[in-house]
Amino acid sequence: MPSGEKSKLVWQNPDYRKRMSAIQKIAQKGRIPWNKGLVGAQVAWNKGIKGKYYGKRGNEHHNWNGNGVSYTSLHSWIRRNLGSPMKCELCRKEFINSYQIHWANKSGKYLRDFSDWIRLCVKCHKKYDLNKVKLQHHAI
Repeated sequence: MPSGEKSKLVWQNPDYRKRMSAIQKIAQKGRIPWNKGLVGAQVAWNKGIKGKYYGKRGNEHHNWNGNGVSYTSLHSWIRRNLGSPMKCELCRKEFINSYQIHWANKSGKYLRDFSDWIRLCVKCHKKYDLNKVKLQHHAI
């Protein structure tokens, strides 16, 4: 028997229902609601307070790691600053879904340098990483 059905059966018992109703009334007796007498929407205690590092980005922020950042964090930083790529620079295909195209690192050193990144589709990225294709500078 599922637990929901068991609780329904227990609550259907008139003696149990009478006992629980009495307990609930005792528990609520004399209790004043926290919002009694207050009118309108309540404002949070920290509304409008901004932290010490609010609005600080890049080198100014205390958690900035520079070039010592992780692989995932660097890729998210590149995507945040350069946007989601939509066109492959090698085969020139355009994609509707930005997940079909990646930001690939040219040097393999994973630096925070915008000129060290190129937009490649999955197929070209794989060829590029396996050194089967040489990159030539194309103007977009």
